[in-house]
Amino acid sequence: MVIRIDLPDDDVPYLREVVEWRLRALPMEIAHTDHAPYRERLRDESEALERVLDRIAHAAAPAPVHGL
Repeated sequence: MVIRIDLPDDDVPYLREVVEWRLRALPMEIAHTDHAPYRERLRDESEALERVLDRIAHAAAPAPVHGL
């Protein structure tokens, strides 16, 4: 399943900031979690958010100019 979200350009930095904030918080939460299944879920979340951040970066990147 693929979900598409249309965001105005002005909203993209806020989305990026929220994802980056969560990614910065996850290593500490993973380190302090004793429950192995929950720790694995947090690692999966971290990987998913890295992919989301990558997609945000690619979507927000300016289109290449051809023919120059």
